Amino acid sequence: TLEWIFGLIFTVDFVLRFWAYRAYRCRGLGVAMTSWMSLDAIIVAMWWMNQVSSVSWIVVLNPLALRFLRVIRLVRLVRLVRWITFFDPLHLLVKSIQASFAILFWSLILLFLNM
Repeated sequence: TLEWIFGLIFTVDFVLRFWAYRAYRCRGLGVAMTSWMSLDAIIVAMWWMNQVSSVSWIVVLNPLALRFLRVIRLVRLVRLVRWITFFDPLHLLVKSIQASFAILFWSLILLFLNM
């Protein structure tokens, strides 16, 4: 189902990021886990516990708590959108410079031909 697809994608995402942070930390360049990675670890672990409990009825998990943690994870997306809107003027400036390269090129060609 769709829940399994997203759950496995988030699990693979977390494992790869954890492995990358661990390799980064082993070189003495950073910390092992950030607070966001800790939140992701809790969410992925709770999702796996929910999947195990739905199959074997061993672990009883409150779905409301799992939904609450998923909503907290969406806060990261809101932060990203805020940063994108913060850098919007810079994006506009870079795109306008890129668009003016052709005009600048032909202007320089005409300038050197007139010399």
